[in-house]
Amino acid sequence: MKHLIGFLLMLMPAFAQESVNIRVDAASSQGSLKAVWSYFGYDEPNYTYMKDGKKLLTELAALSPVTVHVRAHNLLTSGDGKPALKWGSTNAYTEDASGKPVYDWTIVDRIFDTYIERKLERRLSAGLWFLTSYTFSKSLWTSNTAAAGGRYRFERGPSEFHVPHSFALSFGYELPFGRGKQLLSSSNMFSNALFGGWQLQGILIFRSGVPFTPTVSRDVANTGVGGQRPN
Repeated sequence: MKHLIGFLLMLMPAFAQESVNIRVDAASSQGSLKAVWSYFGYDEPNYTYMKDGKKLLTELAALSPVTVHVRAHNLLTSGDGKPALKWGSTNAYTEDASGKPVYDWTIVDRIFDTYIERKLERRLSAGLWFLTSYTFSKSLWTSNTAAAGGRYRFERGPSEFHVPHSFALSFGYELPFGRGKQLLSSSNMFSNALFGGWQLQGILIFRSGVPFTPTVSRDVANTGVGGQRPN
């Protein structure tokens, strides 16, 4: 053991004397910087579907050639849903006067719909890409007002924002003009800024309709509660 320690002590000066010289030539160009980042996060979920938020998400998606992943905080935070700095809320969960849970996914759905529309998952092939998404969901709730003699079990059914089927298709084509493209590949800075970087894009969204419940305003059943459903 003593011999091993002595051997390591002899090697320490050799390691200590090693030095590394790094020389940076700012005037020399080695090519484009390869993007290696694809994960982004932020605290303000309500800015997602606003004008500047959509613009920023589109720019983030364009930074990386691979799938871009986004994580927003405060997605289940209760509140009024108004945008705020370093804060946000979706009001996904509240409780009524009797303490029963009330779920509202309207703002959360709007946030995730924006992610799909902004094409945060890009698949490029010769300038042409497609992205499809299908969602099947079921949203049930219990009405806050019992219209059948105070019996809440008769008030359970599809919520007002229940959309069982949602299909989205986004597509795009990057025009072959500008530096590194098939046409005008050797264009100068002015020509590249004018003709390069153009894309044709489109989005198709198909959704099921939301439920509709007809009601009558009078107390036809003599239960003491208005807004009853007709048989």
